Amino acid sequence: MELYPERIEAISRAGQSLGISVLPTQRTTASQMLGTLQAQAQTLRDKYQAYYEIFVRPATGFGSTALLQAAAQGGFRVLKEMKEAVPEKVSRMTDPEEIIPAVINDNEGMFQRGEIIHFQMGIFQYSDTVLGELVERMVSEKCAYPAVAADEVAERTESQYEYPIPRDLILPAVKDRIYPGHLKDMTKDEIFEVIRSGYIGISWIVSPYFLPGFTDRETQHLDKTGIIENDENYVFLTFDDWGTDGTVDRLLNVLDKHHATATFFVRTEYVPNNPNLLRAIAAAGHTIGAHSHKHMSLSNEVRPTYFTELDEQQRKELEEDIILCYDTLQNVIGDMVDADGKPSLSALFRQPTLAVGRNGLETVFDCGYTHAVAGYYTTTDYKAENAKSLAAEIKKNIKSGAILVMHFSDNAKYTADALDQLLTEFESSGSPYRFVGLNKVLS
Repeated sequence: MELYPERIEAISRAGQSLGISVLPTQRTTASQMLGTLQAQAQTLRDKYQAYYEIFVRPATGFGSTALLQAAAQGGFRVLKEMKEAVPEKVSRMTDPEEIIPAVINDNEGMFQRGEIIHFQMGIFQYSDTVLGELVERMVSEKCAYPAVAADEVAERTESQYEYPIPRDLILPAVKDRIYPGHLKDMTKDEIFEVIRSGYIGISWIVSPYFLPGFTDRETQHLDKTGIIENDENYVFLTFDDWGTDGTVDRLLNVLDKHHATATFFVRTEYVPNNPNLLRAIAAAGHTIGAHSHKHMSLSNEVRPTYFTELDEQQRKELEEDIILCYDTLQNVIGDMVDADGKPSLSALFRQPTLAVGRNGLETVFDCGYTHAVAGYYTTTDYKAENAKSLAAEIKKNIKSGAILVMHFSDNAKYTADALDQLLTEFESSGSPYRFVGLNKVLS
């Protein structure tokens, strides 16, 4: 600010926001740092009319303890990007035609909701223009959302949330609902009745070879239809796993276009990297269920047609996994409600690979999940070769009460388009079916 006031003035005149970049020394105390931040912020307000939230960022790294303490004391927010937009390896390159492809390809995938994208202004030593060209290209090619200054987002307090969700904001019906001991003191027959009433199966899981731990008599009484009988011609849309913004946004747009709702069974291992995406799904009115944290199966596959029970160690690991799964979900969406005003977070569980065994199902219900849901038809949409054939296959399996098993992972690349084709066709034909999430009939 002392050496180049005309440059800062030019940035401000161009309508851009100003912040404070800090490179503290090892000897800088929190008190000294606070004084520096306050003085610099006052200068920005006095000389450049920076009457908005002034953010602070460390020039390198994650910021010293002194900086973080000073920022907290002074009410400053510290910004840190998820990844450096421009890697150091290109700093000595001079040809934009070489630099831009190298950087674009180095940042695979689209930038996600809320992501902070940071560019070091002095990184290119031999070009004054390439950084501007690079910013333009990355914004146009890598951003599915508007790219704005951080202070613009800071002003929209209604769309912000604290993560994890503060404990006192988590809905009572949701809070800490999943924990071991729900089947404590029950007899074996009583436990089976809980499983029988809460398990919704699928047609190919029918024999003791697929249902280890259950007797022949018990196997006969387990659901194998994947259908929930109803008088409303409901067809239940469900999606498994986890994806990135581009995939999920396309799917949400299709559901919104056709006024359809769904249940998303979330594998939570990667949710902390993108909690905004999970909240976006819930904010669109959909129900969230659990799909485990690390995709742990409820039985062991010995061969494709033969499964065995989980042993005690595996059962304990599963218990820890599915409790962590729910805790991860409630920390992101525990305060939200769905399209019907019910909590967005349900106690529904979708077993990974749909495989089950008695020990696995007992663990799920002992932890407090109300249903373990397979379905009438699993699309294997992650193997689909095009949207048209996928839509045709799904269409063959549409009937009242059918639970459709689909995916919102990035490898299910034709699912959104297939669903769009299918729902468009049903709407134009005056079909009586209503495409909804499981929250309509289950809780």
